[in-house]
Amino acid sequence: MKYSQATTRARFETLDGFRGIAATAVAFMHFQALHHFYSADFVRHSFLFVDFFFVLSGFVISFAYSKRITNGLSSLQFMVRRFGRLAPLNLAVLLVLILAQCAALLVSNAGVTLPKPPFTENWDVAAIPTNIFFLQAFGIHDTGTWNLPSWSIAAEFWAYLTFAIVLIRARSLYIFVSLVLIAVAIFVLIALSPDYIDATYDLGYFRCVAGFFAGVIVHRFWRDNSLSKFVATILEIIILSVVVIFVVYAGGTPASFAAPLIFAIVVWVFASERGAISSLLRGTVCQSLGRWSYSIYMVHSIYYLVVFRNGARVIEKITDYSLLEKFMYKGDVRDLLSVGGEYGTDMIVLVYLALVFSTAWLSYRFIEVPARDYFNNVANRIGRSG
Repeated sequence: MKYSQATTRARFETLDGFRGIAATAVAFMHFQALHHFYSADFVRHSFLFVDFFFVLSGFVISFAYSKRITNGLSSLQFMVRRFGRLAPLNLAVLLVLILAQCAALLVSNAGVTLPKPPFTENWDVAAIPTNIFFLQAFGIHDTGTWNLPSWSIAAEFWAYLTFAIVLIRARSLYIFVSLVLIAVAIFVLIALSPDYIDATYDLGYFRCVAGFFAGVIVHRFWRDNSLSKFVATILEIIILSVVVIFVVYAGGTPASFAAPLIFAIVVWVFASERGAISSLLRGTVCQSLGRWSYSIYMVHSIYYLVVFRNGARVIEKITDYSLLEKFMYKGDVRDLLSVGGEYGTDMIVLVYLALVFSTAWLSYRFIEVPARDYFNNVANRIGRSG
């Protein structure tokens, strides 16, 4: 389905499909198991797709709201809508992880020696308020806490507020201010981030700002084009090849600072939805993954952190049956799940992804959609009363 920029448009279907694949890549990367693809640089560097999420978010939010946020009332409505989009699932997953630690505490009190005491380190009780109030991307704690990927959701929430303030205060200068914010964010990351663009719980807000406002700028200057399908397909193949090469070689290097620029070009190209790859991304599978992408991103930690990592360690303690194998990756020794060799572990990966997808479908249907509708209605009531 083709659109022009002037058309009322609910979704960019191609970008939705791209986001679903990117969320799956992140979930696949986080699964610490000795499968056939674990050491592949593309897999290990898939954390860079988080920067795609930020750029896409800036593009879509700017598309939907840049002409609607004009004062404090409209910005309040905007933040209520965004809170309703992010918070309910964040709180639901946090609750599941807290209950998992309560279960671990009961097991520990029953005399079972666990690899780590419950409610310590990543599961610190003091970090619960931080995760409730979207503060886990500002370096308050010296490590990631609870739902580890949720730092990016926290960073994005405050990027939304920054966006609303920029629109209200800067008005016609908001593109210039966006450029300044990108420059400041990249400078902070270059100066302070030990892992280049891969800042998370410590400097995650600045990483998000760099990508988000790159997306805002892309929207400002993007126009739906009239390229033929053949030319658009060639262009899509070229930029997709650039993405693959970039992810493979830039991860863990200073070149990773180019991630906002690379993914800004991706959004620019694929937003027009004219090539053959765009057609594939609008297929049923990719569109389903796109709808579930937020849930995939948020719920996969339940399985990779609790079920398959900590669960394997508990089973080892109880049965003395080895489920984890020491593996050296670029000088770092890691404990990886290994069951029946690489082929057996490949099957475990498929089980993991099946659990993630099925849970994401449930959370999308029973948490995301009802919460979104509820908070959208609240925002509408605020507008009417205002």
